[in-house]
Amino acid sequence: MAMAGAAVALLLAAASPFGVARAGGSSRAADVALLARQLGLTTVEWNADLRQPDGDPDLKVLAAAGLRLVLSVDPADVPAAELGSSVGRLLDAWSPALLVVGGPEHPRLFRDAGPDAYLASVQAACAVARPRRVPCTSGGLAPEELLLLVWNHYRSTGRGDAARAFAERALPEQAARLASPVGSERLEESLARGGALLRGYREAGLDYANLRWASDDAIAFGEAARILQEATGLPVVSTSLGGPGAAPEGVPALLEEVRRLKIAIALWPAADLGTTSPEGAPRTGGDAFRRFTRRNAPRARINAPAAPPSPCAPCRS
Repeated sequence: MAMAGAAVALLLAAASPFGVARAGGSSRAADVALLARQLGLTTVEWNADLRQPDGDPDLKVLAAAGLRLVLSVDPADVPAAELGSSVGRLLDAWSPALLVVGGPEHPRLFRDAGPDAYLASVQAACAVARPRRVPCTSGGLAPEELLLLVWNHYRSTGRGDAARAFAERALPEQAARLASPVGSERLEESLARGGALLRGYREAGLDYANLRWASDDAIAFGEAARILQEATGLPVVSTSLGGPGAAPEGVPALLEEVRRLKIAIALWPAADLGTTSPEGAPRTGGDAFRRFTRRNAPRARINAPAAPPSPCAPCRS
């Protein structure tokens, strides 16, 4: 069973749970590092290439900046027989604070190969991370897939009013369809797939459940975090929080909810942080995130390099 308490203690030692995610975008490593330091943040996510695990020049830039690395990998980058050795070389070279395996942004494995093949790759990668004391998580479910599972949890446990209220708040465009039998076959397929992944996470050796979130709804976020933790038995991180779908007025409450829940890592996509409005009300969710993190960052840490990542406590027995 995962020794998640030790891993949580390590990750919570950072000055802030918040960080910047490249999230598969085209941002340059130097720009991501500069952005993190401007916001007083110490954590960045980067898509590591398993085909050159110890020679990625972008990772050299981020490591030289003293930032705490969250490394996302696509197991389909290498043959299955080479996955373990490639992940091992990556972890030995960069000592990340968290390894993220696969996810919706890697459809070749996440979607096309099916849950069993995906979970097998997650398990293989996490097995390599465990003796190196690097916490491991999956890439998480697609946001809408997770929302459907939360709605279904309420429905299947006899809380119809809660299911309807959640759908109206978190899935407004689908609320009517969820109340109708039309399209139920496709819905049940989606629920079956998502449920299989959640059950599989328990057996795949994860240390964290990854909650990908694309809105600013703090109440729904809290509900999803609680149900995801109950379903998996794991503490929660979020390697994709907010983004273009988050309205600026709701972002402060969302970020406060992250802190209230003591979520160890919550990363905002760098592509949504490229522009700011210097005066007046924030114009985008990314602008609101910038303001929140700058206002709450320790003054001495802004524009200063972060401390290098610490070795992880044993994540699993």
